[in-house]
Amino acid sequence: MEVPQIKNTRSAIERVEKFISDEFFTDVNIKGKRRYLEKRDITGISHLAAPGRITYDEALASTDWAPAVIGDSFGPTNQAPSYGIFKANIGLNGKPGNIRTDYILTQNLTTGLPSRVIYIEMACNNLFGAGDGNDIAPPDPNRYYTLDMAEISVFNRPAYDLVMDFDVLHDIMKVFSWSTHWFKLTISYPAEWVGNEIRLRWNTSSEGMVWEEGVPMQVSMFPIRELRTMKLLTWLWPYDETKRKCARSFSTALQLMQLYPDMTFACSQAQQLKWVKENYPELFVKLQEASSMGGRFLTVGGTWIEMDGNVPSGESFIRQFAMGQKFFEKEFGKKCTVFWLPDTFGYSAQLPQIVRLAGIKNFLSQKMSWNLVNTFPNNSFYWEGIDGSRVLTHFPPADTYVAEAYPREVVKCSENNKDKGRADCSILLYGFGDGGGGPTQIKMLNRACEMLLQQWEFLQAMLSVQPRISRTQATRAVPASSEAYWEILLLNQFHDVLPGTSIEMVCVEAVEMLTKLRDELARDVEVMRLQLLMAAPAPAPRMQPVVKVCGHKWADMSETGVGVALLNDCKYGYSCYKNVLRLSLLRAPKSPNANSDIGKHEFTYAIMPHKGTFQSAGVVQQAYNLNSPLGVARVSVPVTAKSWLSVDNPAVVLETVKKDEMNPEAIIVRMYEAYGSTAHATINVGLPVQKVFECDIFEKDDSSAPYEVKNSTFQVKLTPFQVKTVKCWIMR
Repeated sequence: MEVPQIKNTRSAIERVEKFISDEFFTDVNIKGKRRYLEKRDITGISHLAAPGRITYDEALASTDWAPAVIGDSFGPTNQAPSYGIFKANIGLNGKPGNIRTDYILTQNLTTGLPSRVIYIEMACNNLFGAGDGNDIAPPDPNRYYTLDMAEISVFNRPAYDLVMDFDVLHDIMKVFSWSTHWFKLTISYPAEWVGNEIRLRWNTSSEGMVWEEGVPMQVSMFPIRELRTMKLLTWLWPYDETKRKCARSFSTALQLMQLYPDMTFACSQAQQLKWVKENYPELFVKLQEASSMGGRFLTVGGTWIEMDGNVPSGESFIRQFAMGQKFFEKEFGKKCTVFWLPDTFGYSAQLPQIVRLAGIKNFLSQKMSWNLVNTFPNNSFYWEGIDGSRVLTHFPPADTYVAEAYPREVVKCSENNKDKGRADCSILLYGFGDGGGGPTQIKMLNRACEMLLQQWEFLQAMLSVQPRISRTQATRAVPASSEAYWEILLLNQFHDVLPGTSIEMVCVEAVEMLTKLRDELARDVEVMRLQLLMAAPAPAPRMQPVVKVCGHKWADMSETGVGVALLNDCKYGYSCYKNVLRLSLLRAPKSPNANSDIGKHEFTYAIMPHKGTFQSAGVVQQAYNLNSPLGVARVSVPVTAKSWLSVDNPAVVLETVKKDEMNPEAIIVRMYEAYGSTAHATINVGLPVQKVFECDIFEKDDSSAPYEVKNSTFQVKLTPFQVKTVKCWIMR
C-alpha cells in the first residue's frame, strides 16, 4: 500500500472522530445513520413489580403482571427490581450513554423470526450503582428510571464492524502521532490514510458500503497475554444484586466464548460460583464444561473472595485459601495456581508464606500503580515475605484490570513494562471487572467473630475427643462444622466491605450479618463450654492466638531496657513518629457511604509500659488477653486446674485448635513463631495423644515424618515467623 504525505494529522484525527461520533453529525455519519437498517416498535410489554430480587421461576409463576408502555417509570434507587415481558430489546435512560440496550435474537435471520417472549431482569441502579453526581458518591435515594425505548431491529453488522475498525484506527492515530518517525511511517500515517479514504468514499444514501481492502498492518511489539476478568462482589450495590450480576456476567462470558474462540475468561472468587451453583444450576454446569474443555473458563485466586489484604487475621487468610481451594478442586477438578488480588488496598507481609502453604507460587495484583507519591519500580518480581517465602508476582503494566483493549492500552502495556530485560511477556486484563480502613463497627465485629470462631472450634475439638461424650452429644446443640460460619465471615472480608468503601446499604447488611454471626457464636461457645465442664472437671479452656501482622491487636515502641505498648480490641491503624505512638480510633469517609461511622462506638484500648523488650514483657500474650477476656460459668461439679494444650516457649503461639474435618479421631493444631527468631518448643496436650504428623492447611498429613510423642508431648522447631500445622490423633 502506497503511503501518501499526510500534511495535517490533527485534521485527519478529527475527521475520523466526527465520522464515528455519537454527538456530532449523527444525521449523516456511520454511527447514527447506519446502526439499524430497519426498526419496529414493540407492543405487548408487561411488567412485574416484584417484592424483591426473586428468581426467574418465581417471576414466571406470578399472577401480578401488568401492562407497561414507553414512558413508565420504575424505582426508587436500589429498591425491589422489576421484570419486563417483551419480544425484543429494551433500553433504560437512567444515565446518558447507558450501554446494555441491545440483545441479539438471532445471528442469521432468513424467513422470519418466530414469536417469542423475552424476560429481562431490571434493577434500579446503573452499572456502577446510583451515585448522586458521580459513581462513588452516596446514592440518590429518590432516583427513578424510565422505559424510553422498546424496538425490534435489523442490526447493520457491516456498519458496526466498520465503526469498531474506525475506533481502533482513531486510537492508533492518536497514540502514534507523537511517536518516532518509524512508528509514524509504519503505523500512524497508514491509519490516517485508511481513515481518510473510507470516510471520503462513504455514501450516506447507500444501503451498503464498499471500500478497498489493503494488506493488514502488522506491528512487532512486546508479547502481551490478554485475559478477560470479573472481580465484582459488592461495592455500589447490595449482595443480592451481586448474585444476579454473577449469572448475567458468566452467561455473557459463555456467549462471547462461542463468538470468539480465542477468548479466555477468569473468575477469582469461589463465593461467586457457589451462588451460581445454588441459584442457577444449569449455568453452573456450563461453566464446569467450559473449564474442562480447553480451560477457557479459568478459575484463579484460590480464595473464597478477593479479601482485604490488611485487616483479616492470619487464620482468616488461611481459611480464605483453604475453603477457596477446596471448592475449586471439588467443583472444577483442580486447585488454583495463581493468587489473584488486583484491587485490594495493601498486602500483609505474611501473605507470601500463606500463599505458598496453599500450594500457589504466583501472585497478580495492580493496585500499587495508583500510588500518588512512590512509583513501584517493577512489574514482574519475586515478593518475599517476613519468613523468607517467595512468590513470583506480576503487576500488569497497563495499570488497570478493566481495560477495553484499545491500542493505547496495548501500547501502554508494552511501553510501561519495567522488566523487559528479564520478563518476556505481560498481561492485559480487560472487561467490566468492576460490575460487570472502613466502618469501625464492621471491623469491630470482624475481630469479635474471628476470636469467637477460634474459641468455637477449640471447644468443639475438645468435645469431639472426650471419652465421656459421644460424638452425637458433642454436636447436638451446635452445628457439626464451622464452615457455614466461616463463609459468612470470609464473605464480609471482601476488600470493599471490610475497609468501608461500599455504599451504606452494603455496610448495614454486613453489620447485620456479622452481628447475627457473633450472637450465634457466643451462644454456641457458652453451650459447649458448659458441656465440656460437665464432662471433664477442668476450667473453660483458653487459647493463645494472635494475628500475624502488625496493626492488629498491639503495637510496641521500645528502646534498650524499656518500652510502651498500645493494645486494643478492634482497631487497626497505628502511627509512630519519634517518641510518639498513636492509635487511630475512628475514620469516616463520606463516599460512597455518607453516614459511615456516625453513631455510638464502644471499644477498649490499653497502654502497657514495660521493662525490657516486647518479647520479654509478654506484650503478645497481654494483647490476646485483652481480646479474649476470661469467661465465667456456673457449674454444679467441682473443677480442678488443667490445661488442654500448652507450650513452653512464649515465642510459639498456639493460634488455632479445631477438629479434623475428615478424621473424627484427630484434632488440628496450628501455631506460629511470633518473635522473629528460630524457636524450639514442647507442646503438651492434655489428652491421650497417639501420634502426631505435620499437615498442610487442607489438613492432609505427611505420614512419612511422624513426630516423636512421649506422654502426650512432642517437640517442634519453627523458623522466624513460620506457620506450622500439625494433626494430633487422640485415643478415646
